[in-house]
Amino acid sequence: MGKGNLFWSGQRVMERWSIYSTELAAHIYNGLPAFRMENGEFLQVSPEEVNYFDANHMTDFVFNPDDVIGFEKEHGITPIPDPELENAKLAAEDARELGFLRKEKAKWDISIEAAVQVAIFCSTLGRPVLKKEVTDEIWKINSTIPDTTIDKIWQALPQKYKKGPGRPRKEPVLSNNL
Repeated sequence: MGKGNLFWSGQRVMERWSIYSTELAAHIYNGLPAFRMENGEFLQVSPEEVNYFDANHMTDFVFNPDDVIGFEKEHGITPIPDPELENAKLAAEDARELGFLRKEKAKWDISIEAAVQVAIFCSTLGRPVLKKEVTDEIWKINSTIPDTTIDKIWQALPQKYKKGPGRPRKEPVLSNNL
């Protein structure tokens, strides 16, 4: 391993494999090449040298990424996905699911915003509102909100803000003719 080459720390390898330092030492015993820095140079660590390193110093080792990936393939180790890798890409199914979840989150955010604005609209109106008025108000906020969501917002409104079925009652007229 030459000076200036990319390398991974022992900590990164342990996180990649979700293992502890003793397990990393066992992998070094099984042939995983490890290096340590000494006088500005990377020197390969022999498996016997691992005995002189305690668990806290296992993170001082560095590893060639190609060696780590080759060791994984050879020994059937499945790494935890590393988002820092330059060429890391989601599998097609995972990418579709992520896209779907992002769209659902966007709908959720818009629906919450609309529900709050409708509640404010209803409370400041001063009279019970019709469902048509609520629908129109929601469409002013965002016209992509589906009818099912509008129905849920309508159902969630307190009854005192909703106009029930039927014609409004006539207010009695008080006459001043005495």
